Amino acid sequence: MNTKTLSVLLSLFTGLMSADALIAAESQDAFTTLDKNGNGELSAIEASQDTELVKNWSEVDKDGNRAVDRAEFSAFEATHPTE
Repeated sequence: MNTKTLSVLLSLFTGLMSADALIAAESQDAFTTLDKNGNGELSAIEASQDTELVKNWSEVDKDGNRAVDRAEFSAFEATHPTE
């Protein structure tokens, strides 16, 4: 593999890592904004500010504990990008 090819691959990889980090940061900001009491979980009342989250609540709450944690929220955000 020549230097130019390696440079292009490295640039692509770095760009992909940056995009993933940006998506994670945006998801965390949205979660933090909704998590009014700061307990690390969204109740149905806290989630009521996000209509897509409410509409898909049973899908998002994977463990059925009637709360959405950060991991569940991030998975939802990854499959339901906001416009």
